[in-house]
Amino acid sequence: NNFLDSCDISGVNTAKESISNVDSGAIWIEFENFLLVPLVEKRDEYGFIKGWSNEDYLKTLHKIPWEVDKNYTGKYMSFEVSGDSMDSGNPRTAILERDILLTREVKRSQWGSPLHLIRSNFVIVHQDKGVLVKRITSHDVEGGVITLHSLNPLYSDFNVYLSDVIAIFDVMDLHRKLLV
Repeated sequence: NNFLDSCDISGVNTAKESISNVDSGAIWIEFENFLLVPLVEKRDEYGFIKGWSNEDYLKTLHKIPWEVDKNYTGKYMSFEVSGDSMDSGNPRTAILERDILLTREVKRSQWGSPLHLIRSNFVIVHQDKGVLVKRITSHDVEGGVITLHSLNPLYSDFNVYLSDVIAIFDVMDLHRKLLV
């Protein structure tokens, strides 16, 4: 039984407070559901590649809360983005350095059928290239090859063999720190 299977998604945590901060105008709001998800920080990506299948390693990862609207199934991970390959110049579509991504694992059993590319953004954990945030633009099922695309035009598309891929995660949500 994998650690991610035991992530508490069925007993979704709740918090209810209604406190106002008169000085700043900030107000605590009520929210019902959040999911605590392990976070792979950019400095830990190679540890994650080696420890992906080690339950003890996965337990050592920090967990961050994600507000959710219902109980979801699947294996979830959060990843801190490193690099500018997904910076499209458009804040609505860009994935920027230090963004935190909520992802759900695409089961290996699904890799033998054409991947659903509607969501477009994925985290691909590659045994040599590390943790990659890309769009998958094509999937050659027979050849076991996916084509990865960056939103930043300075980066070229490239192919990877699925036999060299440790895991694929579908990007579900994004947290961005606002710079002040």
